Amino acid sequence: MFTVTNFVELAAYQAIYTDIYKPVQRDYEDIIAREYRSVLTPVNFADVNTTFVKINDEIAKATRGLLRHSVLPQDLIDVQLLMISSLYFKGKWKFPFESYNTHWVPFHDEAGNVTGNVEMMMQTGSFNYAQIKAIDSHVLELPYGESNRMSMLVILPKKGK
Repeated sequence: MFTVTNFVELAAYQAIYTDIYKPVQRDYEDIIAREYRSVLTPVNFADVNTTFVKINDEIAKATRGLLRHSVLPQDLIDVQLLMISSLYFKGKWKFPFESYNTHWVPFHDEAGNVTGNVEMMMQTGSFNYAQIKAIDSHVLELPYGESNRMSMLVILPKKGK
């Protein structure tokens, strides 16, 4: 999948690689095709270098070169099945954060201890917000682009959760 608008660029790749020497039952292949709209691709995991190049090439092709080095050779050692889900996203905020409102601030863990400093983007405005009791969290929506088709949901668990 590849989507490009004036405000958003999105590329996704999903695949399941199986060991060529360990055939998969046909019923399992059918479930993967029907339920996940994916196919099983047999590869030679014993030939680590060839297989890692093949997988990375397929990911790069599917994402138009945006993701090139998703798998490392050491990821394929002693592997019989590999499930890949890669996502590339680049978007422009509907309401951009201004650089002058970005500051270094202490970052605190849930116990209140400072764990380091981070750049904190700040903005005042009207945004969709909800408290979701089922997950005991606050949720804030930050939209991308002008079409209201994509947004980031920031989920903040209540303290101690």
